[in-house]
Amino acid sequence: MGGGQGHVGELLHASHLLLDRNVSTLLFKLHHAASAAPHPSQLDEMTPPQLRAVPRWIAALPIEPAQKIHKLALLTDVADAPARLAALRQLLILARDPRASGCRSVIAEFCHDPDPLLARIALRYLVGCKSDGLVALLLKLVNSEHAEIRALAADELAPLGFDRLWSAWPRLSPARQLAAGRALIKIDPAFHRTLGKKLESDDRESRMRALMIIFRLNQGAFFVDALKVLINDSDQRVASAAARALGTADRDAAAGALQDALDHPDSRVRANAIEALYELDAADCIDKLSDMARDEDNRPRANAIGVLMEMNVAEAMDALNHMVHDERPEQRVSALWLIQRMDIVDVAEHVAEMSLADPDPDVRKRATRVIEHLIAALEHDQAPTQTADAAGPQGAKT
Repeated sequence: MGGGQGHVGELLHASHLLLDRNVSTLLFKLHHAASAAPHPSQLDEMTPPQLRAVPRWIAALPIEPAQKIHKLALLTDVADAPARLAALRQLLILARDPRASGCRSVIAEFCHDPDPLLARIALRYLVGCKSDGLVALLLKLVNSEHAEIRALAADELAPLGFDRLWSAWPRLSPARQLAAGRALIKIDPAFHRTLGKKLESDDRESRMRALMIIFRLNQGAFFVDALKVLINDSDQRVASAAARALGTADRDAAAGALQDALDHPDSRVRANAIEALYELDAADCIDKLSDMARDEDNRPRANAIGVLMEMNVAEAMDALNHMVHDERPEQRVSALWLIQRMDIVDVAEHVAEMSLADPDPDVRKRATRVIEHLIAALEHDQAPTQTADAAGPQGAKT
């Protein structure tokens, strides 16, 4: 055949003869075999039957696997679907050769093919061999133009995605945790079941991580019964994390257990129960919080005062003033934490005095940091009093 194809077109018409092993063997006598493979300009001029023969011709040429991959990759964009299918078939065969590095990356391009059949063949192959970069590919394919590819990608991504999220969770920023978790919940119908198994683990760290995920992703409503059990766990860290996670459940389902936790023997559990009740808008516990704001361990006391301030309870400021004058250093440190957290400038003068004259050096250091924070807050025209952090009052840290 003439034109830019030279004799290549004529050879392609007879490509079926390559099925004869004797004919294929003759190709190994070719000099400059790479030049016998069609060039992009030649592909543009070929008829559909010729294009469909190109992959078999390339596969038969005595050239290196990398060259075959490069030539076959040229066919990913041709308009004829059977020709693309023939190229994909040869790539799948070539991928068995350990020397054919880069073959899977070309196969991955077919996952975006306009023909869903080709996309499905390519994706199923890559899933079956657990190709490198599979998760990244699946994340792209959940937005595929083909509904069946979206569904297949989501089905495959779900278990892989949970394992990756679980492993990476401690290293992710809160924003990344939230974004990745929300995305996974949408595509993984087994997300809550898998997370529930982690929550039931005998391993303490697994339970703690599961509780953190429930809290961060606001999924307490799915685990109310389990959280009610864990809030009474003998491990106080687990119990306090369960109390915090219950704050993301439904009010009617969780409020009773959290109110009971206000009398828990561990101060961390009580502190987190206060936070959780605030998140649930449980106003019927104001009397209990008022008592805790006057006489409690430092962490739950600071949290109780913070919640009362959020609820504009009149005696809240008076309770704070008593706390900053408490003779116990840990109480004063937690009061300073609350003042900084909520930008309470009404007590700035006393905080300044504490930074200079408090008898405890740790309190003086903390007061110095707090007064610097309050000055910066005023300079930036932030709210002068009782401006709550978006996350609500947190457990005071001494």
